[in-house]
Amino acid sequence: MTLRLQTESPADQDMFRGSSHEKVAENVAQIIRTPDVNIIGLEGELGSGKSTILKFLQKKLKDDFTFINFDAERYHHGSTKKALIDVIHHGVSLQCPGSRDVLDKYKNLALGNIVEYDKRVSSRLSWLTVVFILLSLLSVQMLRYVLTDLNQYFTNKESLLGWLFYVEVAAFLSPAIMVAGLACLQNMEWYRKKGYSSIGDLFKRNSTDRIEETWLVNKEVGAIELAEALQGFTSKEVISHGDRFILIIDNLDRISADKVKELWSDMELIAGATHEHFRIVVPYSARQVSASLSVAGFSGREFIAKRIPVSFQVPPLISAGWQEALRQYWKETVNEDAGIACREATVLLERWKPSEYPRITPRLMKKFVNDIHILNLTVPATEDHRHILIALYLLVVRYGERDIKVLLRDPKASQTEPGIAPDDFDEMLSLTYQQISRIFNNDTERWSEFLMSIHYQSTVELARSELLDTPLKDAIGAINIPRLEELTALWGFAEAWQRVAPHIQMRDWLVSYSRMDEKCQALAEPQLKVAVQMLNQSYAVSLREKNDEGFVLSLQKLMADGRISLGKVRTS
Repeated sequence: MTLRLQTESPADQDMFRGSSHEKVAENVAQIIRTPDVNIIGLEGELGSGKSTILKFLQKKLKDDFTFINFDAERYHHGSTKKALIDVIHHGVSLQCPGSRDVLDKYKNLALGNIVEYDKRVSSRLSWLTVVFILLSLLSVQMLRYVLTDLNQYFTNKESLLGWLFYVEVAAFLSPAIMVAGLACLQNMEWYRKKGYSSIGDLFKRNSTDRIEETWLVNKEVGAIELAEALQGFTSKEVISHGDRFILIIDNLDRISADKVKELWSDMELIAGATHEHFRIVVPYSARQVSASLSVAGFSGREFIAKRIPVSFQVPPLISAGWQEALRQYWKETVNEDAGIACREATVLLERWKPSEYPRITPRLMKKFVNDIHILNLTVPATEDHRHILIALYLLVVRYGERDIKVLLRDPKASQTEPGIAPDDFDEMLSLTYQQISRIFNNDTERWSEFLMSIHYQSTVELARSELLDTPLKDAIGAINIPRLEELTALWGFAEAWQRVAPHIQMRDWLVSYSRMDEKCQALAEPQLKVAVQMLNQSYAVSLREKNDEGFVLSLQKLMADGRISLGKVRTS
């Protein structure tokens, strides 16, 4: 089976034994079918499965109701009332396509898209337009005289009065002559530069208008506009008697306090304006919403109880139930073998669950297995129990935002003041230390090194350099030569020695150095020089030191090997 990451989409079936989510959905459906309740709440912590219950609810009521989903988080940066009108308009339009024109009318009126106003215009007519109109009237009149003269000439053979006939023809053709003259003038550059009238000005009025307007519509969408739009959307001319809708106002607990209060008042308005056709379902977290609604002297839960008198609660998961679901998630995302690693990770999750999750929720479990899967891709696959250590690292360091060093210290070895009882954190740390020690057979070095490789997402060899301080200090203090030779060869030794230098006796370091083999001495020669410099500053400066035979023998050996000299000891 191919491993896959868990998604945040609602589940298609109830994964938890007892089907508590399915039962809540059935009870909500029964209440919705009754006409007395308009607003129904679904209270639960973030990620507790409210979306899954809503999905079950839609399956049960899909034949009786049309669901309209309003995501408060998506629209909270703009006008929520405008967004409500748009979303409800879209949902009703899909159910009542024959009433789309009427719905568009109510929507546009509410949003201020249809504007009615009075307009008073004072216009100026061009003098060329006036002349052209007069010439056109003259041309119509002259046509009669021209036709009469031509008829007498061809029928009665009467002679025409030449100058009079030419005047009549000129008057008849005067509009055309004017247009032709303007056309010729338009082709002249000086005429165009002056900006004089063109031929188009004779037929299309281009003038400067003085306009006085009175706006009768306010563009701001308020409660009145929202109520009018909803009343129009649910009127008899739009919705038939059998059409019913469920408006789900989701993610109310993910928006700012001001937007929560605004939507809180809008819910009552929607319920009052659409009583016969709409039911409102509000999934929310009481802890989050009450904090947004609370004001000085009043608890936010009182506002919730007043607005949502009927509220169902998402049931908490039974321990055996969520552990069974976690095993299924583990098989799908982390490892097909949900054996010891899954069991131990379950114990760690219950003990170290993040503070923002008061209870274990499906979302937390999905996030947990996804993070284990992703982090497992970047750490070495050399450790069989790596999934347990990854789970521990995620819960304590990443989710808990604690320093990784708290996991590397032995709680039993921690010095506490007498008479002070250990707190909950110390107790959890002690239980975790016992658990990890049991899994790794008390091999502290093995699991601590791999834990550091998880932290730095590197190989164990590179991560081991971050754990050299304590073993290096202990080896120098005990003059443990084999251990020192082993540590000297590790990457990061120089940096670790620099960190522990203020906390060790340089006498012990020189004695240890003199007894190491030549290869290790060559690697640690820079640290020898630093040690000599520190001894020159502090050793036997103000008081005579007691005779230390071992120290003297070590100095003699180093001098004989050419590692140090008397001049170097005095002047370094």
